[in-house]
Formats: sequence, C-alpha cells, structure tokens
Amino acid sequence: DTPTDRQLAQHLLRRFAYSESPAMVDQVVGLGASAWVDQQLNWSTIDDTHSMLNQPPHKYVNPLNCDFCLPNYYAFEALVYQHNMFTNRQLQAKMELHWLEHFSINTSNLDPPNMYNYDQVVRADALGNFAKLVSDVAVTPAMLQWLNNDGNKAKGPNVNWARELMQLYTTGVFKLNPDGTQVLKKGRPVLNYVGADIKAMAKAMSGYNVVFQEGADPMNNYAVTFNPSLQIGGTVNFLGGNHTIPRNATAIATVANFLAHQPSTAPFEVTELLKRFVTEKPSKKYVSDIVKVWNANVDAPDQLAQVVKAIILHPQFNAAYHALPKQPIEKVFGALRQLPGKMQASTTKACGEFQDFQQAGQSLEGLTAETGQELFYPPNVFSFFIPGHIETANTTSSVVGQTDMFSQLLEVSPPQSDTCKGTGADVWIDVPTLLANIGSSDGHKVANYLLDALVDGGSPGLRATVINYLGSVPDNATVQGAVWLILNSPDYGVN
Repeated sequence: DTPTDRQLAQHLLRRFAYSESPAMVDQVVGLGASAWVDQQLNWSTIDDTHSMLNQPPHKYVNPLNCDFCLPNYYAFEALVYQHNMFTNRQLQAKMELHWLEHFSINTSNLDPPNMYNYDQVVRADALGNFAKLVSDVAVTPAMLQWLNNDGNKAKGPNVNWARELMQLYTTGVFKLNPDGTQVLKKGRPVLNYVGADIKAMAKAMSGYNVVFQEGADPMNNYAVTFNPSLQIGGTVNFLGGNHTIPRNATAIATVANFLAHQPSTAPFEVTELLKRFVTEKPSKKYVSDIVKVWNANVDAPDQLAQVVKAIILHPQFNAAYHALPKQPIEKVFGALRQLPGKMQASTTKACGEFQDFQQAGQSLEGLTAETGQELFYPPNVFSFFIPGHIETANTTSSVVGQTDMFSQLLEVSPPQSDTCKGTGADVWIDVPTLLANIGSSDGHKVANYLLDALVDGGSPGLRATVINYLGSVPDNATVQGAVWLILNSPDYGVN
C-alpha cells in the first residue's frame, strides 16, 4: 500500500535519525519533512547539553606505566553510545555513523582516547565541507597511525594512506560518469590512478608525526607535528599533472582539496550515500541529480548539508520506503529511542580502582558486539559491510546475539562480568514508563501503540500475533514479551 504521511515521517526518522518515539513522530508530521530537515541541518542551534551523562576520564591509573595507563578501555566508546541515544542532533549523529563507516578505523591498535577524539572530528565535519572533512580526518592521530602515515618519509614512502585515500575515501578505483556508471574505453573500465600516482602522493603527504606526551591528560596526550625535511614539497606530478604542494602542515589539505574536485569523486561519494541511506540500487537519475548538488556546492562550508537535503527531498527518497534492511546498530538505538529507553549515569559496581570510570551505556558495548556491529571495531576497511550489501551484516550469529540483547534490555539487568558485579542496569527498556505513555491497559490499545512505534503499524501477520499474545489486559511481563516479539520480527528488521 502507499505509505501514509505518518509512515513517511517514520521512514525519514529511521533513515536520517536513530528513529523517534510516537510523540516525536507526531511533531514531525505536523512540522513537515522539509522543515524538520532544515532544523536538523542547522545543528549548532539545537541544544545538545543533555546528550552525555558522563565526561571523558581525565586521569590515568598510572601515568608512568603506559602498558596499563588507561582506567577503562571501553569508557570512551560508551560516551559515543550515550550521545547517539540522547542527542537531539539526530541527523548529524546519523551522518557521523556514515563517515565512521566510510573512514573505517578499528581501535584495537590505538589508544582509546585517540579514537574518541577522532569521532569528535568526524561529528563536527559530518554536515560540512567534504574536502575539509577528509583533510581533518587525515591529520588526526588515529588516522595517521591507522594507515601508516605517521612518520612517513618521502624517501622510501609508505603508500598505505595515499592508496586508501583514493580507493576508498575520495575518487574510487575507476573513473565514473556523473550518473555513477563507469567510464569505458574499448569496453573496459578506466582507472582513476596507477601505482606511480600513489607513490607521488605518498611523498607529498609525508612529514607528519604523532608524538606521545607522557603524563598528559589522556584526552590530549598525542600531538601531531610536521617535519618538512621528511617531505617532498614544490612541484609533484600525479594524476596527469604537476601540482604545487606546500612544504608545511597544509600538504594533506592541498591534496584532499584536489581530490575533492576530481570528476569521479562526486558520483563515487553520492552513490555510497544513496546506498547507505536510501536504496542499494539507486537510479542513474537519482545519482546524477544529487551529483549536480554536490558539485555546485563543492567549495561551500555546508556542502554535505545541501547534499543531504537534496537526497531527502528528491521524489525517489520516499519511493524507497521499506527498501533497506536495518544495520544492527540501528535496531539497538531504534528500540531505545522509539520506546522509553533509559540510561543512568552510574550504578553500584564492585570495580575497584576502575569504579570512577564505569561509564553509562557501557553495557551497550558488549550488547552491540553480540549483534556483530560494535561501533569502534569494524572488521576491515569496508567497515561492517560494503555499501550496497547491508544484509551481509545480518549473520546467523548476529541474529542470535540480537535476541539475547533485546532480552537483556527488557529484563532490566545487564550481564555480570568476571571483574565487576552489576547491581543495577545502566541501560534498559522501561516497561512501566512505556505503559504510562500508552495511558491504557487495554491489550488492543497497547498492541496498536507498540506496532506503530516500532514497525509503522506492522504487517497483518505480526499484528494478529501481537494482539493474540497480549490478550485483553496484559501485565508487565506480557508487554515485555510482546515488545521482544516485535523487535525480533522480520518487520522490525526492515528500514
């Protein structure tokens, strides 16, 4: 059936937010999609003071022994989970997730504060200018270390960063037409770059060094310096021409800006955005229409905001209603935001010296890991899935983990770890508050509310199952069971 205005509002809030409560859906329906988008794109004016319950740790357990210098390895990741759950800057948060997946970094070999600071850079630039986003990401300690551009020397350069910068982050491997199709020569795709281009760019972007400052605040204990003697400046030949590269710390920004203006960059980036947010098979017209907006705003400080707005207001956005599977992490935050999800700042835990750093939402790190999508631990350079293949994130293991995760969120008590016995939940779905919001104990009204909140009303089969399960006057435990059934249904897995 043709989606109703309410269902289209829910569609918008799933794709470009982490979903919303029925009351917030009512507001968006009344406001209109375009006005909601304008509000969200003007993100700096939205009050975000309550988006975090904790602050980052600002001291070490032992500053002089950095084999064990961090008080809590997962505290920084938990802060990002807090933000995703509570922020009113939802469109920015969803774009933040996109760019974290685009510029995929695994924190396993990094100092956790570096990854947290990296996330802050991505968040700040998520709706800004693409060239600035690329250059800002490139000079974070996290990215410099992750792709081996830390200490890179023009003499015998490490080409890892230069290669990934083009292959994954800007132009892509092959030349593209404005509609996203490959440029062909004698029936074969044409390469955007060759090995000599990668090597020359690696030399141009060398000279950056990450320096550890022993005993400093853990949130600012890495500095980035530039050594011009390690870099080749002046005229550098790559991608078919000579380019003037400054012999200072703006070298990477110069290269990033050049790549942002390459003809293939717009269709490469736009296609990925459409595959992640709209449909895994975007039409050539949709791609070319958004590419025009991308190129028209290529130097604008709000380039990405203009692109996102054009994607949402395009007629083919609403035509893609229920055309994608959800990412596992979207299922988690959707449940917590559509229902009364709760998170408390602290719980009594026997954590010894680590107690001060037990962050709210830290159990989500373990719970989302069960679903196969823990935020700071992507499995490879394509993050959790190659764009256009979201369904590969839904493995048998992740689905089993999902059922366990939703059980734990509904049972109010997170699992106890070997080292820290929890005496109360830090994250849970609050069923008593849910029933108060519904304002009725009638089984039919409860079913209608849950189905509207979670699955746009639900399919006839799911509706019949939930109504039958709830009965006439369900108790709290029965409502918990009904929520669990919906969250694990195929209906809820559709975006």
